[in-house]
Amino acid sequence: KSLRLPTGTHINTVEGLPGVSTALPTLETASFIFTTLPYSAEGADAIPLYETQFNYITRAGARQGPWFGAPTVASISLDRRIGLFTLPLINDISGAPVLRGADGDPEAPRTAIKLMLESLGFPR
Repeated sequence: KSLRLPTGTHINTVEGLPGVSTALPTLETASFIFTTLPYSAEGADAIPLYETQFNYITRAGARQGPWFGAPTVASISLDRRIGLFTLPLINDISGAPVLRGADGDPEAPRTAIKLMLESLGFPR
């Protein structure tokens, strides 16, 4: 099996960022993504920030459908020392953006990363 995010898939916010008053923007895929994997961000030490619904396809392509496993694609540790964002921002071959804001804002993915870095204590 492989996991995929079709173009237009929403990437929804789950929790707010600690120490940051600005809300994370909702994102969506601007192109097809098959190079990332979701993970589980459960427990008292992890704050899930973004989740999305992946689709699966079998190797032979005979079966496909929604994947009901772990949905997290971005999180931050409760102590604000570690942040993880597993989605690519640009296509490594063409250089085209892979994500955008759900409202069409091309700057939304960079804004999300900047807000995560601010929450982690990086200077502006």
